[in-house]
Amino acid sequence: MAASDAAASLRELVIQESTEFLAKELKARPGSLNAKIGMMEQSLLHEAAEKNKVESLNTLIKMGANMNAQDKDRGTPLHYCSLRGHLEVAQTLLAKGAYVDKQDADGNLAHHWAAGNSKLGVLELLLDHCDAKILLSKANKAGDTVLHAAARGDTRECIKLLVKRGAKVDAKNNKGDTPLHVAASSGKQVCVEELLRFQGTKEVTANSEDKLPQDVAVSSAIRALIEEHLKSPVSPEDSEEEATPPSEEGGDADQASVEEGVEQVTRTLSGEKLLGDDEAPGVLQAGGALSPQPLTKAEKREAMSHMSSSARDKLNPKSGQQKFLEKYNLASNKDPKMNSLLKSEG
Repeated sequence: MAASDAAASLRELVIQESTEFLAKELKARPGSLNAKIGMMEQSLLHEAAEKNKVESLNTLIKMGANMNAQDKDRGTPLHYCSLRGHLEVAQTLLAKGAYVDKQDADGNLAHHWAAGNSKLGVLELLLDHCDAKILLSKANKAGDTVLHAAARGDTRECIKLLVKRGAKVDAKNNKGDTPLHVAASSGKQVCVEELLRFQGTKEVTANSEDKLPQDVAVSSAIRALIEEHLKSPVSPEDSEEEATPPSEEGGDADQASVEEGVEQVTRTLSGEKLLGDDEAPGVLQAGGALSPQPLTKAEKREAMSHMSSSARDKLNPKSGQQKFLEKYNLASNKDPKMNSLLKSEG
């Protein structure tokens, strides 16, 4: 049998997970275990890792396959399963001693491959098996960190994970691009949103061509998003607070509690019935007196977010109340009605 035919036969056994026949064939051809196959010079272990063939993977490892074998571009089996998001394969390789810090020909870690393809589970596993702060500061040959790679992905969750593990949002690659530049120029709006949240009040800097992230944005929506943030930057702590989802516990009873809190706010502020969204509201006046006009439904929802008895457990009461007051230009704590309400809510 020609060498190419033998290689094709072995690869087929790996894919079919015919582990008994695979082991038998490999014993008959001991040089085939770590042989480089095809144009990409992949090993059989690369094939098993890419195709998520866990049984074949275990058989190959048991027979002594090189877990850190590199293909033509120096990619390892760990790179391959990270690209595809095959969590069990990655767990097996790492448990058996695969190197987590191997870089391919472009300088990419397996982390780059996982983050760039939005494989959150594998990315988290890789971070658990390394000194995250050290590896997250490593850049590939283009100067891209793992966070730069995640900025080209499709999920905010990888961004969130990486920053919380120590990735720097202001890291620059060889072109001076930050992850925000990369996300904006790649059209990844959800990544832009998440990066801006962690950017907080830090200065947004220009790249080597003196272009800011909004200058390289590929859509008007992303450009507007960044410009809006620059006008009113929010600290990551405040942003986290605003992003806190309402509790799903309590069901209808909890919703009733929220509605009751809203009604209390509304009546205290207006003393009248609620208006519909299509009705004209009165202006809530600054100073010591409130307008006698009632709240609209939109204002009611705002009140529910910041003031209701149920929602206050999910938000910082003081900052939530203050945001509500500032939103509607109220005098606040000096107003007797509002002061009374705040005391009852607190």
